[in-house]
Amino acid sequence: MDIPRAGLYGRYQFEDGKIIVGWNFGELPEGLLISMDPDGNDVRLFKKRYTAWSSIEGPIASFSVSEDTVKRLRELEGSSGPAFKSAFRRLDLKPFQRFQDKSADLTRKICNFENVIERDLPISDDEKWFKQALYPTDEVLELHRDVLDELERVDIIDIMTKAGDKLANIPSRYVLPIVDAANAANEIDNDFHDWSEGRWGRWRIERHRSLLDDVSGETRTSRFMEMLYHRAKTRKKERTSDQRGDGMRYASAILRVLGGTGLVTGNIGVALAGGLTSVLTIGTTTIPTAVGVIASVGTGVSQVSDGLEKLGMLQRDIL
Repeated sequence: MDIPRAGLYGRYQFEDGKIIVGWNFGELPEGLLISMDPDGNDVRLFKKRYTAWSSIEGPIASFSVSEDTVKRLRELEGSSGPAFKSAFRRLDLKPFQRFQDKSADLTRKICNFENVIERDLPISDDEKWFKQALYPTDEVLELHRDVLDELERVDIIDIMTKAGDKLANIPSRYVLPIVDAANAANEIDNDFHDWSEGRWGRWRIERHRSLLDDVSGETRTSRFMEMLYHRAKTRKKERTSDQRGDGMRYASAILRVLGGTGLVTGNIGVALAGGLTSVLTIGTTTIPTAVGVIASVGTGVSQVSDGLEKLGMLQRDIL
């Protein structure tokens, strides 16, 4: 269902002659969703084809999309869609493929690191296992930098940054593709608005690269990991059950970098598979693929910025 039709009140006549009056809630492959009330509390699925529809005057649905939102989405597709499609055709997909190939294993290693540090598991005195955590840290940052470099090379970062100005007041549920549904709703919404509105002003590549440079570098990372190891050893007996340890803070920050980069690469994959002339399913509505991918790239890099900032704060605290 096209977004402008969400929340319209009307009379539906189905092929079997049955007539239903209600608010258009959306469409699924299985059929039409009609809400019996304007707040969307009683939504019913009709698995048959309707043959006629007519508008009726009635209360405005709370889930309807404002004319301003529709206008902004159309303007974004008109202004950013062609440029994004051109940039997408120039993308070298190898950095995205490398990330997808390695992300699951890196996530496992970092989560294992967190488990060892934060739970009552023995910490090896020779530090060998601990220093292996250096590998995931540096590789996560390197993989993200490769993806970021490619996005900037073909001007997608520039297109995405400009698009944030047009999306600042649009709820994320209207623009983020279904591939993002694996993320917690509140968290992904916060990341979207951190990009389009921003705690630091709207997201900017210069600040992002500065954060990335601050936490990168083998020497700095090695010192950080060694200090984290010694703090884990000396503080283990002193911790209370409700304290978040340094290891958990570290794992949370680096997993934010992994997760944000995953949003970017995952939605580039959606565009590759579906084509930029198609539409994406956003819940029960659809929008042009280019708009959804632009919004998700922005949301993903904002999530990475948050992870980098937290990782940098932890490094400064420890070093």
